[in-house]
Amino acid sequence: MIVKRRKHNSTSEVLPLEPQPLDLEVPSHWKEQFEENIEYHPNAKPTWEKIKAAGIERGALRLLYAYAIGEGQDLLPERAKRIKRNCKAAIRAADVAQKRSNDPSSAIFRKREKDRMREYLEDLWLAPDEEVETLGDVLRHHNLPIEQAGRAAVRAFGKDGVASNRMYYLFLLQGYADDRAGFWLGLDRLIVLAACSDDRFHTPSPEALSYYLRTISVEARESILRKALPLLP
Repeated sequence: MIVKRRKHNSTSEVLPLEPQPLDLEVPSHWKEQFEENIEYHPNAKPTWEKIKAAGIERGALRLLYAYAIGEGQDLLPERAKRIKRNCKAAIRAADVAQKRSNDPSSAIFRKREKDRMREYLEDLWLAPDEEVETLGDVLRHHNLPIEQAGRAAVRAFGKDGVASNRMYYLFLLQGYADDRAGFWLGLDRLIVLAACSDDRFHTPSPEALSYYLRTISVEARESILRKALPLLP
């Protein structure tokens, strides 16, 4: 296992670089309800039959179950959870520094903001590789000014990060079918499968799912799928 050590409060922690396994156990009662929903929904069965014929049913069920059980907070890799915590700390520090900008002690709050931003930017990226290891590396790789882009990244990642939205699992399903079976699950097919996986039949709108998928850059898409897909059956 490749590890990186960094100082944190005068101690060292070992941070694993490999992604977490997508090894959810799909409950039989959920699978039975999902299959009933597939039969009930007029447009779902042809898509699901195609997935079964391609031999990717097990992995697809795992991803759709992950989608169904909620926003995915308990499914996030520890690295993603830590990035979000650091992101929230950076946002809070920036807000306080702005509100206290006219205080006599404003320099203290500006330093705290800078420290939180540095901690956020120096943390490991979700899918590190030889060229991109930290969030700061991601920004430098795209020739973006570190402070300006860092603030933008805090805002972008903080509330609606890729892996914090349950549509993340629909994104993985789309990439999984394309990689393993060579066919593309478009918006309509993904939404139908999402509806059948959720017993309330709650689904994202086509506009919301389309927007979400567009926010994932080509580089991020390739990196995430390269690390995640080998962990699926």
